[in-house]
Order: sequence, then C-alpha cells, then structure tokens
Amino acid sequence: MPKGDGDWDLEQIRTTGLEIKAELENIEEEHRVGYLKGRLAALPKEVVDALEPFLLAKELAMANGPRIPSWFPKAGYSTGLLTLLFFMVLVVAGIFGHEVPPHTRMLVVFVVSLGLSLALSFIGGDAAAKGSIPLPFAKQRPIAFTASGGVAVFLVALLIGYYAYGKA
Repeated sequence: MPKGDGDWDLEQIRTTGLEIKAELENIEEEHRVGYLKGRLAALPKEVVDALEPFLLAKELAMANGPRIPSWFPKAGYSTGLLTLLFFMVLVVAGIFGHEVPPHTRMLVVFVVSLGLSLALSFIGGDAAAKGSIPLPFAKQRPIAFTASGGVAVFLVALLIGYYAYGKA
C-alpha cells in the first residue's frame, strides 16, 4: 500500500504486481477479467502503468477489452472455406477431365496463397519468414527480408506452390 496519499515506491509496485499475479492464478479463467478490472480500478493510473510488466499480458489485454473485431474470425473462416472450396472444385474438375492449363497454373497458386494468407491473418494466426536473396555476382547475400503474419503465409505458400505446382 502507498506510504502517503498516492506515494508509491518501486518495491510497493513490484509487490502489488506479484500479489495480483498470484491472485490471478487462483481465480478461474472466466472470472479473471472482472477481478482484474476491479483490482486495477482501485489503483492510480501511474501504478497501473507501472504494473504492466508484472501482470500477464493476456489478462491485461482482456481487461482493456478485445482488440480484434468480432468479425475477424468469421472472415477468416469464410476465407478459409472459400479457399477449400476452390481447391475442391479444381479436384472435381480434374476428375472429369477439365485440368488447369499449364500457362495458368501460377494464377491458381496465387489465388490459393492469397486465400490462405487472408484466412490465417483474419483468424489471428501469426507466422514469420526470414531469408535472403542470392545474387549470382555477389559472394554474400546482400538482400535480406523478413515478413510476418499474412504476408509470410502468402510468400511461403506462393513459393511452395510455385515449386510444387506452378513449374509445369
């Protein structure tokens, strides 16, 4: 508790953070948000800001409200379903002798890669890709890249699709 009227030292903030964290572990998950909101409402804003490193990020995010719109998972599942249906239509068309022409295979790979990346981005998945691009005249690889989220899924799916299906 504070020494005087609103005076908190670092040790008190740390102790309070550890107490709240320990209390959260003993509370059922569905009641944690309400408990945390009530506990934090009783503290000064400066103390709540200082407590952030001590508290679980998940509980803090839940106490501050959802950051992802409620329609995001629905959009992700819909996009994933459309991508799956696209794949299924290609398979059924192939069974009946209507194959994708070789010169349009990269379009199929592009559509599937885009569908996968949108679905995983909307659902909230996180992916990362890291690499470098070799140049024939350079001894080292001077061009490096990093991608995360839907962009990473798109690039990885596009590369895999190109080597597995697009090169025909």
